[in-house]
Amino acid sequence: MGTTNSSEVEAVLEAGSVFDVPAALRLTDHISRLSSAGAVVIDFLHTRECHDFALAALSQALVRPDRVGPRVRLRGLTLHHARVLRYMGEPTDMLA
Repeated sequence: MGTTNSSEVEAVLEAGSVFDVPAALRLTDHISRLSSAGAVVIDFLHTRECHDFALAALSQALVRPDRVGPRVRLRGLTLHHARVLRYMGEPTDMLA
């Protein structure tokens, strides 16, 4: 996970080459600390392995009603993973 582009308005975070549950938990922790970002884009373009359970962990953390932090969008997911998120009831505006 790395920051590829940051500004006061938007931060772009790379999901990493392997996106598993520990990576999802680290990413949600990192996002919660980005108070100055108005929005965060999680970039999956260079992710070669993305676990369904990791997406579930990420989505549960991002849609909690008591969550405080920037708006998050996901970019570069495969059709399969976009479908997994839809099956879990994720808002469609989360996909970039």
